[in-house]
Amino acid sequence: MSPKRILLAAACAAAFATAGTARAASCKVNGATAVSFARYDTFSAARQQLRSTLSYDCAPPASPSLTLSAGSSGNASARYMTRAGSADRLLYNVYTDAACTSVWSDQPSQAIPGVGDHNQTLSFYTCVPPLQDVSAGSYADTLIVTINF
Repeated sequence: MSPKRILLAAACAAAFATAGTARAASCKVNGATAVSFARYDTFSAARQQLRSTLSYDCAPPASPSLTLSAGSSGNASARYMTRAGSADRLLYNVYTDAACTSVWSDQPSQAIPGVGDHNQTLSFYTCVPPLQDVSAGSYADTLIVTINF
């Protein structure tokens, strides 16, 4: 075999070897709209509801699923906000549907399936049930979004 053919064969083998190399999947959260309720009226029979969004980016071939922590309650199906310096709790939850019937869970078996593509936006809804007898003040909770891929 002449030297030219050996170099050409080696160059082709290297090109095919790199073309088939798998890329590692990666995901990141780009941002989320803040969930900030206006004034809560303890006498109103209507629930308060907010639509928010979360933007994320998963490079193919990622096949993501998203979970949301339970917050300070420790129970994703019974989340609550607390008032600083007190034991007061304001019930709320985060849902995947506008009717506020499907809780966004912290369980991988109930995770929201994501899209393995760049610059995706997920809508979610936060609802506060009506007629809760709570003291005036600021209530807060901290939730963590986890992207499993």
